[in-house]
Amino acid sequence: MSINRVAYDSQNVYIEGERLQGVQSCVASWTSPESYVNAIGYEGGFVGTSVDEPLFSQIEIDRIILSPYDPIASMLNRVDISGEAKSSASTFAFTEAFVDSYSCSCAVGELPTISCSMTAYGDSGGGVSALPISSEPDGDIIIATPGSLELDVFGHSSNAIQSFELSMNISREPVSIIGQKKPEHYIVDFPIQVDCAFELIIQDYASSDLSNFICSPRQQDINLIFRDCESGDEIRRFFMPKARLVDYSQTAGIGDSLIASFSYKSLVMSLDNVEKVLKGEAFL
Repeated sequence: MSINRVAYDSQNVYIEGERLQGVQSCVASWTSPESYVNAIGYEGGFVGTSVDEPLFSQIEIDRIILSPYDPIASMLNRVDISGEAKSSASTFAFTEAFVDSYSCSCAVGELPTISCSMTAYGDSGGGVSALPISSEPDGDIIIATPGSLELDVFGHSSNAIQSFELSMNISREPVSIIGQKKPEHYIVDFPIQVDCAFELIIQDYASSDLSNFICSPRQQDINLIFRDCESGDEIRRFFMPKARLVDYSQTAGIGDSLIASFSYKSLVMSLDNVEKVLKGEAFL
């Protein structure tokens, strides 16, 4: 008996009708948050079920960086995003979604990846209509490698980076009205914290004294730049304003280089500025 499977080259992910490049995985699911209702005088006590909150679906997408352009970075202010995961056999579409997390990571021996998740309070599933699909061909594919990663920190640029991760969560509280199936609007939980952690091979860095650090914390802007390893052209840039160092450690062993690990955080007060973080645009 033969088993027909959906091959990866027949699966595509579309956001607002535009096909995303470099997708490695896409997880789509929906949730019905219901509870059981019991009452005195009924056999077994069970009366029925009640939906406790609006229905929603969740979408998680992992990609490798192949292009300077990322449509997701321009949609952080929107709560009406539509998209679909489409294959030759089935389709899972969603509507009225918003981005609730975004991260980028890279390590020596690995390609840089971008992950994002969305929550959709609109319709979702196989019978949902999304925007028309664009059939435009892909442009030139650019591969960013760890050797072409630049980190501007401590006032100088370092290419001795071993790993890097930048992440943020955009929390929205849905506000519902009696008689409506979907939330009326959403309240963004500010400030939005941007976290980054990276490891460097130590060359000329000395750790700050902890007691002095409490009164005079290290705070600076951080730029992360991915470049094409052949041409040197910039592929993607991320920016963290007034980032504060919150954790430091260093390790070394016989025959190993001295490795230092840093954790920074930055607080952003608007979604417009979060978009600038993801596009590498400096702001006050």
